[in-house]
Amino acid sequence: MGAAALGAALVMVGLELTLRLAPAGGGVLFRRVDAANPVLRGAPGSVWVHSLGWSFFNPHRGRLNNEGFNDPQDYVRGAPVIAVLGDSYVEATTVAYADSLQARLRGALAPCPRVYSFGRSGANPADYVAYLRWAQRRYDVAGAVVLISAGDLEEAATPREGGNYYVRADDGAHRIAVMNYAGPGPLHHAVNASSLARYLLNNLQFNPITASHALGRTSAPSRPVHADRDWIVPAFLADLRASLPPERVTLVFDADRRAIADGAAPAYPPERARMIADARLSGFTVVDLDPAFRNQRARDARKVDYAPLDGHWNALGHQVAAAAVVDAWRAAGSWRHAAACPGPQFASPSDATHAPSGPR
Repeated sequence: MGAAALGAALVMVGLELTLRLAPAGGGVLFRRVDAANPVLRGAPGSVWVHSLGWSFFNPHRGRLNNEGFNDPQDYVRGAPVIAVLGDSYVEATTVAYADSLQARLRGALAPCPRVYSFGRSGANPADYVAYLRWAQRRYDVAGAVVLISAGDLEEAATPREGGNYYVRADDGAHRIAVMNYAGPGPLHHAVNASSLARYLLNNLQFNPITASHALGRTSAPSRPVHADRDWIVPAFLADLRASLPPERVTLVFDADRRAIADGAAPAYPPERARMIADARLSGFTVVDLDPAFRNQRARDARKVDYAPLDGHWNALGHQVAAAAVVDAWRAAGSWRHAAACPGPQFASPSDATHAPSGPR
């Protein structure tokens, strides 16, 4: 081995050892996805690390539970369950669990029903339905809280490795298809074992592999298969109605928080207003977070997310969202999801929406 190669090797080893002391992002290996296992889940017990950028901004660590989700409680049968469904906002690796939407709802409803979260970064409405159906086969799902975030409808008809997506036939009928994922290969295991590799791929976003080969990236074509997304709204709502009575489903719509912070008009796609209106007409509980975040902004100047570095909610954002959900349940007179629980009681608003656990 030449001197240059030896020097480079020593530098790499030094960087690897140094970065093992730092919160380099990553750590989760996903299980295979196919018709028999139609939802993407991590390996149970996997330790994950979140941080952003070269400076390891907003570091968090956690461990996946027995079902492969980011929730410190193992999921067990034997009591009614509320399923909290969504993408990375519900996966919630950017906040401590105690600060998350699902933890706050769990505190508001304790001791019954249980609140289990089913969130995955990059998930879309087709995935939400697939996760709900998957959960119903395993647990007594009494109700669901579904978070709709920016880009969800655009992604709902786009095939993604390991993900579900909507397909529409010529006659207008729709179905949910799944794009298989073979599971982690040797390269995935090698990357996962190296802090240096995870830092390059996740923190610095340096990926030598073509994007179409990366798990969770959009496959060709890169744009949604159906430019017309109007049909996805009724398809999604119909699938939710087929899974649970509408009165047991709460739909939570995220807001254009950048516009709210800037005092500008929000830039919402027309499908958002249509889904809100149709969902209300169908009997779903609807929580529009736009007024909730505006009211928070009017009270004080604290941010509800990590913008401009990261658009995800911070602890305050999760707090505001949870309070809006609990307020909507109270406005209905009682929490209808909990009908299967003997004598369900709300916790006090302060218990349901406690202050963030620390500065973010």
